[in-house]
Amino acid sequence: MLRLSMLVMLVLLLAACEIDPIETSGGDGNTPTASGPSRASVSGIGNATKRITLGSGTYNCEGRVTGNSTSYGDAHASIWIKGDSGGALILNDIGTSLSDTSIERFSGGTYYVEVDAEAGARWSLVCSR
Repeated sequence: MLRLSMLVMLVLLLAACEIDPIETSGGDGNTPTASGPSRASVSGIGNATKRITLGSGTYNCEGRVTGNSTSYGDAHASIWIKGDSGGALILNDIGTSLSDTSIERFSGGTYYVEVDAEAGARWSLVCSR
């Protein structure tokens, strides 16, 4: 039963990795649009740097980290979104199970999500309008 529940959790985690596509042209095929995706997410395990694509606008970004511990106890974790126009610290805390939210304004484009967490820690970042 434990293996089945772990498999279900893995499937749900993989489903959360899907990134919405960005429309790069208007109806005539030539005019750029600033709408972009209304939701984008990325997830992983341990320290990582991954790409995420956001459209222009204001996003509510929520970072979560679970299983963030060492043999000595709780550990530090942070989640950053970084791009050419700057960065935003979404989560910065010490603990085993962490969650934090930040409302940020982004120019449309590709950003990098930089995560500092323990090797077995599972993390996710979801940004939505």
